Amino acid sequence: MITTETFTNKQIEIVRKQYAEQGEIQPMWIAETNDGEILVLATPEYGDPATKPAIEQVIRNLFKENEVWRYCFVFEAWFHTADSKEKIDAAIDRYGSVSQMPERQEAINVIVEESGKMPIGHTIVITRDENGKGHLSEKIQTSNFIHFFRGGFLPNDGLTRN
Repeated sequence: MITTETFTNKQIEIVRKQYAEQGEIQPMWIAETNDGEILVLATPEYGDPATKPAIEQVIRNLFKENEVWRYCFVFEAWFHTADSKEKIDAAIDRYGSVSQMPERQEAINVIVEESGKMPIGHTIVITRDENGKGHLSEKIQTSNFIHFFRGGFLPNDGLTRN
């Protein structure tokens, strides 16, 4: 069994390679079951607010049925760099979503969760050159990410790999 750090670093390496080759990342889940099987799941249209809850429930059910104890979720996202919640709320009211804001920042998020532990988010900022080509920053911002998943995706509390 590989460590969480090695698991995470492998996923980040894959993300960097895929982004360099394709210029984008498709939302995907890389999950490890209690038996050591690796599952790779793509989630099209994950950012659509109308489909997000249904997709999340399908993922939770698949993880429970397959006794997933660790996963990585990779997706592109936008974030706002305002210095207060009021400014962010005002910008969302004006533009409708962060993706439409001119001052938004693009990023790739790599979220890793193990059963019984808080999800950890790894954010890699995307910068664009004068031709609009995206480049991933070398720096990775890491933080707890429990708020994003409204409780995480691993229903098997205490499940650890044999």
